[in-house]
Amino acid sequence: MVEVLTAEEWGRCFGKQDVRGRHIYNTVQFSELNRHKCARILYLRICENFGLVAGLRENGLMSPFSAPFAGFVAERTADINDLDTVVSGLSEFVHSRGLKLTVTLPPAIYDPEFIERSEAAFEKYGRLLYQDVNHYYNIETHPDINESMHRLARRKYRTSLEMDFSFIPLSRNSEEDIARAYAVIKANRNAHGYPLRMSLDDVVRTAPLVSAEFGVLTLDGCDVAACQLHRVAPGIFQVVYWGDIPVAGNNGTVMGRLVPEVFRWCREIGAKIVDVGPSSEHGTVSEGLARFKVSQGCESVFKKTFSL
Repeated sequence: MVEVLTAEEWGRCFGKQDVRGRHIYNTVQFSELNRHKCARILYLRICENFGLVAGLRENGLMSPFSAPFAGFVAERTADINDLDTVVSGLSEFVHSRGLKLTVTLPPAIYDPEFIERSEAAFEKYGRLLYQDVNHYYNIETHPDINESMHRLARRKYRTSLEMDFSFIPLSRNSEEDIARAYAVIKANRNAHGYPLRMSLDDVVRTAPLVSAEFGVLTLDGCDVAACQLHRVAPGIFQVVYWGDIPVAGNNGTVMGRLVPEVFRWCREIGAKIVDVGPSSEHGTVSEGLARFKVSQGCESVFKKTFSL
């Protein structure tokens, strides 16, 4: 029921644009770019019509092994009612090799029916390790970005309009531009003690593959905030990093200006949904982060991690 294919074979089966469940993180190109982050990549074909990419590490198989999420892909002719059989077969494959498989599925916004059926199958044959709260902004249902904000967020935004802010899109093809945005993000992470999992070299190498977008927010000509986004799936942009440099008297004004600027910019360059990422880690919610995203008009959905 489960075959291990070469990267080329798997790409021929599941590399087409119209494959169900496809996003940039479960492509051969993205996996090969990050193959140094695991001992071996297993390109799996399950029940002929379903695919999964996993990386072998000391603690077992990880899917993803270097991304926010992974999940199944399937040929368009596949019956997603077969996902019970797919996960059962995958479980037998893992067990027969004395391994454990950890899978983080995408949030349901990427393909609601397909992902929800995948979740149900994993809950039946595996174990839910944790679920993270993942926020997103639906541009199609919020034609007026200002009106989607909560009252306090609108007040901070109006305050920011009296200040000399300017949002500047940068080029993914310029290492200097990427380094400019990265420097701000790094300063933000250092100030708050948050991990920065991608090095500058990682960001530069990944940018062309994911059609990354970068931007900075300046105040009086100085960079005070920045963002990095990936075009993960058709119409869906994901915020990989955004953040501000601590400024005296900020009181949330900088991020209160950056976020609506990013949403407007995303709408201009073709986004329908902006995935602003998790507001929790390993199931532990950051209440302040979640409240901030909701205040900007974001909605929430779960991103679930399972073990087989």
